[in-house]
Amino acid sequence: MSKISSKYQHDYKNMDYKNPRLIRDKEKTKKRFMSFVFWLIGIAFCGAVYGLLFSPFFYIQNIQVNGLEKVKPENINKIIDEYRFSKKYFVFSKNNFWLFNKNNLQGKVFEHYYFEEFKIKKRLPNRIEINLKEKESAINWLTNNLCYHLDLTAMAIEYCEGGNGLLTIKDLRNEELKVGDSPLEKSELKYIVELNNQVKNIALDKLQLINIEKDDNLLDFTTEQGIMIRLNSDLTIGEQIARLDTLLNQQEIKDNFENLKYIDLRFGEKVYWK
Repeated sequence: MSKISSKYQHDYKNMDYKNPRLIRDKEKTKKRFMSFVFWLIGIAFCGAVYGLLFSPFFYIQNIQVNGLEKVKPENINKIIDEYRFSKKYFVFSKNNFWLFNKNNLQGKVFEHYYFEEFKIKKRLPNRIEINLKEKESAINWLTNNLCYHLDLTAMAIEYCEGGNGLLTIKDLRNEELKVGDSPLEKSELKYIVELNNQVKNIALDKLQLINIEKDDNLLDFTTEQGIMIRLNSDLTIGEQIARLDTLLNQQEIKDNFENLKYIDLRFGEKVYWK
């Protein structure tokens, strides 16, 4: 028997006898199934996003602020409400537990008030708790037609809210100031406060101080009696107070006290008065 050429020989052992049509149908079915799964995942994702960002369940219902003493609660609440009822990307309400940003709110509050401590806690599902500690105010600082409270470090911590009995200093340079800034050095503030206390001790039974006007190193103390006491922060407190005490106890000053207009202690040992 003649041998068959190798080019006409076929190995049918590993031949695939599957129906091509059935294979195509299975692929179509698999694609439809995967498409359905992707649509299902998309719908579930959209539902989750809607539930987290738009559901009333996560709308902030209660904001509790603890620690206020001098600052009026309505002023803090106004700042909080302005923030939480604004929009994120012009669409999403910030009055939502997940979109409520603690750092952004603190930034808004600190534009008006600077606190010693300020901690915000978010409580699921819709509650915010704010615990704060106010800084101690040292003086009122008037500048650029605005009034600020300065703390003991000379930092502007808040805007003034009505009368408070604090020493008031008017900056005659009218320099712009923001909460968190310091218009003078801590040592200079300490000097002015101590000088004010010493002047009050010397002139308490004669003069009632109203405020201080400051122009660089020159300080003008005004009184209810219309008398101005002019001092120089480049000189020591002791030497100026000593000269003031000596002057107020002179008989000539006592006899004409009601006509006194000003006392000028700015020029070393020389004292001028009118």
